[in-house]
Amino acid sequence: MFFRAAFFTFLLAMVATCVTASPGDKLYVLKSGVNVRSGPSTDRTVVMQLNKGHELTEIERQGPWIHAEISWTGGEGWIHDSLTGSTPPDGTSAPRTDAELESFIQDIENLNRDVREILGDVFFKRVREVEDGSVQLTATRIWLSAPQEQREKDLVSLFALWQAHQGPETPVALTITDSRGNPVMEKSSR
Repeated sequence: MFFRAAFFTFLLAMVATCVTASPGDKLYVLKSGVNVRSGPSTDRTVVMQLNKGHELTEIERQGPWIHAEISWTGGEGWIHDSLTGSTPPDGTSAPRTDAELESFIQDIENLNRDVREILGDVFFKRVREVEDGSVQLTATRIWLSAPQEQREKDLVSLFALWQAHQGPETPVALTITDSRGNPVMEKSSR
């Protein structure tokens, strides 16, 4: 009888794991200051930290570790599954997106992937719409350390890309901030 109950419990645990452990699933960080590591162990290097509510996309699992793509950065890393959930935690909500914003975010994630392949880091770690037609990008130190002339060219290109996604007649604004949220550069058609 004990063996049957133990086996049934094991079987339920396996089914629950199969249901919740699917590549491509959206997950959310449950608390602030969560470490993202280079591999599935606390012995591996911390590559970044995420805050409560940050969205992830599951790539694979190894035991209690989730290999995930990090939304807004295009990067990836390993996070312990106890620090994630399938719904946004209390006090946060999944960011509202529309087709134009989602497409722009995808373009930034593609840019970050290309930059990561060349430089080993990304240019922007967060993209968010502040209000209708106004978007904010949080730059990394690698982008902020580029020469001013190059950053100005990047701003013009990013602004043109954002405007193309919103439509030529729509007034738009783009602000690039540092990691503390301080505006570094901005451009607006308003």
